[in-house]
Amino acid sequence: MAEELEQRNILKPRNEQEQMEEKREIRHRLSRKLSQRPTVEELRHAKILIRFCDYVEVADAQDYDRRADKPWTRLTAADKVSVDGQRSVDG
Repeated sequence: MAEELEQRNILKPRNEQEQMEEKREIRHRLSRKLSQRPTVEELRHAKILIRFCDYVEVADAQDYDRRADKPWTRLTAADKVSVDGQRSVDG
């Protein structure tokens, strides 16, 4: 339990030595991850890194509601039971 709380950063390590060791380990892990990152050329070759146009076109747009419709928020309790029951039959 105490170990889980320490991992979640709720319970701090008992002494300064443990804190220093933990920071060293984190530094080492991050440094290793950064050294294993792909190069810009590798990203371009894999078509992950793309080049964007130097010019941007801007135009006026009509104001509109950008929120998506969420029909599941309008389901009644009976609808929810019906869906769950249907899922049991299908699954």
